[in-house]
Amino acid sequence: MAKAKKLGHVPKKAAPAASVSAPRKPKNVILLASTFVLLTLILLTYAYSMTSEYVFNDTLNYSLVNALKERSTFWTNLVVHGFAAPLSEPWVRATYAWDVSSFGFAPGWSHAVNICLHVLSCIYLYLFTFQLAWKLSTEGDSKIDPYYFSIASTAIWALHPLATGSVAYVSGREGVLGAVNYFLALNFFLFGFYSQRIGRAMAAYAIFFLFAAIGIISNPQCLTLPFFAAGLILLLKTNDYSMKEWLGERAAEVIALLFVGICACYLLKAGATPGLDSGFGLTQLGPSIYWPTQYKMILMYYLRCALLPFGLSVYPPYVATAGFADPGTIGGVVSVIAIVAAGFIQKQPLIRIGVLLFVLTLFPWLILPQGEISADSRFYLPLAGLCMVAGVGLAHLAVKDFRKTAVGFGVLLLALISLTVWREAEWSTNKRLWRAETKRNPASARAHAYRAADSLDRNKPTDCKAELTKALALNNDDFIAHIINGYYFYRLKDFKQASAELQSALALGTRYKVSEAELAPYRAQLARALALNGDLPGAYAQSTLASKHITTDSFLYLLNGKALLDQHQELRALKVLEDGVKLDPTNADFLIPIAQAALDCGVPQVRQHAYAASAKAMQVRPGLTTSKLYIRACLEMGRPQEALPRLELLRKTDPKDAEIVWLAYAYAKHAGKADEAEKLRKQALAMEPGIDKRVKLHLRGDQAPVPGPGGGQTAVPEGAASLSAPAVVPQAATTQDKASGAAH
Repeated sequence: MAKAKKLGHVPKKAAPAASVSAPRKPKNVILLASTFVLLTLILLTYAYSMTSEYVFNDTLNYSLVNALKERSTFWTNLVVHGFAAPLSEPWVRATYAWDVSSFGFAPGWSHAVNICLHVLSCIYLYLFTFQLAWKLSTEGDSKIDPYYFSIASTAIWALHPLATGSVAYVSGREGVLGAVNYFLALNFFLFGFYSQRIGRAMAAYAIFFLFAAIGIISNPQCLTLPFFAAGLILLLKTNDYSMKEWLGERAAEVIALLFVGICACYLLKAGATPGLDSGFGLTQLGPSIYWPTQYKMILMYYLRCALLPFGLSVYPPYVATAGFADPGTIGGVVSVIAIVAAGFIQKQPLIRIGVLLFVLTLFPWLILPQGEISADSRFYLPLAGLCMVAGVGLAHLAVKDFRKTAVGFGVLLLALISLTVWREAEWSTNKRLWRAETKRNPASARAHAYRAADSLDRNKPTDCKAELTKALALNNDDFIAHIINGYYFYRLKDFKQASAELQSALALGTRYKVSEAELAPYRAQLARALALNGDLPGAYAQSTLASKHITTDSFLYLLNGKALLDQHQELRALKVLEDGVKLDPTNADFLIPIAQAALDCGVPQVRQHAYAASAKAMQVRPGLTTSKLYIRACLEMGRPQEALPRLELLRKTDPKDAEIVWLAYAYAKHAGKADEAEKLRKQALAMEPGIDKRVKLHLRGDQAPVPGPGGGQTAVPEGAASLSAPAVVPQAATTQDKASGAAH
């Protein structure tokens, strides 16, 4: 750390007079007025987003977080995962959890959060650019008016259509959240850099590193913060210092920043965890293809849309490449080199700072191969650097002719606002978004697959099938296309084909390294399809895997409870089924398995529970199985007279049913008719030798301890005696009910 007097770098000799005479203090009135105008424009431009729906991957992201956030280990796992793989953006997922906890699944509020983050990003950029221009102006190192420069730079950035991918799209939050931390950290850095007191400087630098750390777990582009700050120190050298003298005075700060930056880059070894983005379920490109693609993307999409913001797309056309020999890739490399060269040939430090911001913030996504090859949120920070360069030009023109520049700038902002609102409207619904995407890139299988999903959601199966046909013709291995095809056949009640498509999709997802948490909703859907197709073992297997990550789907509890019943784990089955019925108290499909589990476990404390469940099932799910359970429950409760009418009816209608004969034996035994009971017992065993093991009777007066796994006694679960009958009311059979019925 430099000496106290040098922290503020008091010039060794008087600085030359600045061309733009600046007062000793900024004019707060101008700053406040310009901030108010800027905020008004932003809010008016993005007000329409408040009425938008969840689009693209928004629902998946929020559903995934909602399924996990209720777990006691959610925040612990988030922190641990943040340290293990910080580039997985755990801070972004934390904001999703806060959204769901605060507002539920109301998309308007989630969009409001993005807009607020965008507003904060713009305010912090405005303060940062003003501080830079003000200091350079007062020290005579720049002739650029700080007010013109900061207003122009921030306004263009705030209203540029490329920003909509981070503002109007909720799942693009990584862009705005990263920018908030990036520019807030830089403001503290400048405060510490220009502070003349060591204590204040150290405190400001500590806060800088704090927000840099938060930024890194929000957006990998924040890895460049220490390097950008070190570059700022070099670019802010005043004319009255030689570079050697300047480095000697600021050596401690530069070394500390470079050390932290190099250590932070070690995080790149962990890579970027595949997420729910535009690359969801896509093959991750190798470095030899991914890197050329990114350079081509810079030229063919990002820079093109920065200058002419038309044709913005989730899946841009004309960006596929086979390697560095592609003319588009060569053009991308040349364009980046040209921007760097042109920026640093200029002696204007503000242009150099803008170029440095542009290049550095592009860097992390350039070198991290992943499934997603493009996203407007990636260009949110680099765009700020280009806007700073544009701001220098506009400020220079404003000094020469303010009126003409103001008119031209107003026309520019009006054009940007119009294009931003247009793109914002496309982001408002899936219908508008995917209609636009398939028009701009008809060769994108993924765009057609998502349009098919939207058609299916709007109950237009014909349109859905047409889009699916196009998607699978373009790419037969598209993960999303097979998922939607499975849902399509499920809607048509072709459960065999639905199961086949979903199984193909899950195989592709595993091949493309989609996480099990992200595959869980599709495993749950496959479990439903398999259950309806009669493949209960397969349904149980899928529901077991899905329930590890989904804790709010009652159907999974129903399937898992039945699977445990098949494995003769009655107490565990009863607990799982009770947890499921708490999620869906009106689902009558739980009644029969609950009665079955309560009877089979042989625990006296839950007999009343079995009786109540079977009695209610007789009202809403009458049938042979229900009648047998009800008779059995009546006998075990010591109510043989209630069981007798139904037992006699069943013996007349199906006299060769071994279970009915076995229940008749139990009734005779309960009535004290020993000879008749023995005769019926032998008859039932002759009809089905294992009936005494399959249908365990625990009549009052002859209960034995329930055998446990090791031959001992099985403990009654805590609270079992207080179990009450579920509050179930009759309901119309839904598709899910029918799936449940198939599993009975």
